[in-house]
Amino acid sequence: MSNTLVVYQSAYGHTKTYADWIAQELGCPVLPAAEATLGRLYEPEVIIFGCGIYAEKFEGAAPLLRQFPALSQKTLILFGVGLLSGPEGDESYFQQLVHKNFPPEVRARVHFYHFPGGIQYDALKLSHRAMLSLFCRMLRAKKDLAEDERRLLDCYGKNADFSDRSAIRPLVEYARRFGGDV
Repeated sequence: MSNTLVVYQSAYGHTKTYADWIAQELGCPVLPAAEATLGRLYEPEVIIFGCGIYAEKFEGAAPLLRQFPALSQKTLILFGVGLLSGPEGDESYFQQLVHKNFPPEVRARVHFYHFPGGIQYDALKLSHRAMLSLFCRMLRAKKDLAEDERRLLDCYGKNADFSDRSAIRPLVEYARRFGGDV
């Protein structure tokens, strides 16, 4: 039995895709966050949480934050899946989101990763569609757009998937250092 568990919250499927890929690579179980009871979180030594990033918030990180005091001695990894990542090769945007969403004690103990997601415009919740519409209006007013901002405007109103299995390599390698392989 693996000492690693992947837990995810996925609204549109991109985060689930990454969670499944990571679990396959590590040979470990994967659970939706709704099934991640405290008892199940106590068993593994390495816990990998996955959640979507919407409007600069990590939706689905609540299980980690709620249980953090009890889990803080474990190896904790969080991956966020989002359409925007900031300028190509620049992780500062993602690091700003981490800083904004997680208190210092969590940032000090959790290893964070960002993966490119996608958009299923026809399946968007009304709240996400409204936020996206406002954000795209703001982007259209900007003079200099980053590559991912242009990509967002290009796929607005459409479905697009930028998921990339090769993006999980650094996370998988990190998890393996702590016994993530069976």
